[in-house]
Amino acid sequence: MIVLGGTFTLPFYLELVKGYPTQKVGLLMMVVPISMGLISIIAGTLSDRFGPRGITLAGLLLLVVGCLSIAGLSVETTTGGYILHLLPLGLGLGLFLAPNNSAVMGGAPREHLGVASGLLALSRTMGHTTGIPLAGVLFTTGMMASGRVRSAADLSQAPPQDLVNGLAATFHTTALMITFATVLAALAFWLDRRRPT
Repeated sequence: MIVLGGTFTLPFYLELVKGYPTQKVGLLMMVVPISMGLISIIAGTLSDRFGPRGITLAGLLLLVVGCLSIAGLSVETTTGGYILHLLPLGLGLGLFLAPNNSAVMGGAPREHLGVASGLLALSRTMGHTTGIPLAGVLFTTGMMASGRVRSAADLSQAPPQDLVNGLAATFHTTALMITFATVLAALAFWLDRRRPT
């Protein structure tokens, strides 16, 4: 829900903190989808071979690492450092999404595959629609916490460090939420392995 919503805040960091031109920002925003797309192929193959639970759990763990890594971006981070900070997020999403979707569709009875597919798409869309505003609130709250920014109406006037603080608040909270999901996934994985075959 909030992971991809959180990436909505990254252009503010790239343009207002780092001062990159729009073309470079667009290229740097491709780090997550490209790494996600590349690892999804491997994740799908591993999921077919070993089952989806362990792969999705690994993806969630990598997502926590990725969110904490992004929260560590600073005013001094270089372009190469930015890419390295974002890679775990893309890899985690790629490891999680393909096996998770496969598990959902594989668990549905054949006569209800259309309904399962529709509900999967609905949950994804609702996650994006709620995640982006939530990320915006977290970003704004973190940015204004210093008291130096009176209004979020014009982000271009905010000091760079305050924008970095907003980004950190967004991704620290995201990491916390994903940690909770990871605990639930680990519990489900443990219960599944204890179940007699």
